[in-house]
Amino acid sequence: MPDRAWKQNEREIARLWGGARNPRAGATRRTGSRGDVNHPALYIEVKSTSRVPFWTTWLKTSARAKSEGKQPLVIFKAKGRHGYVAMVDAKWLAHVLQHGKER
Repeated sequence: MPDRAWKQNEREIARLWGGARNPRAGATRRTGSRGDVNHPALYIEVKSTSRVPFWTTWLKTSARAKSEGKQPLVIFKAKGRHGYVAMVDAKWLAHVLQHGKER
């Protein structure tokens, strides 16, 4: 049975960001991070849809990231479109770009 598109997207993002797909994301806290991609510094959510409530998604992801001591990163992929769009905290991104490291 072929992988669902959203699983493929999560795997691709995991490879791009140097993490691993979390197959039990959101299912239980016992798996460690509840993000879609396990990463040591980032809490990564991948949304594969044409309609996403951006701010609601950002606020939920930010709260979860904070509880794990990580920076939030939301990746959006519109169905039927190529490429991804990332949402991060602008001040954090500016710091990383200016100083070359995460806080």
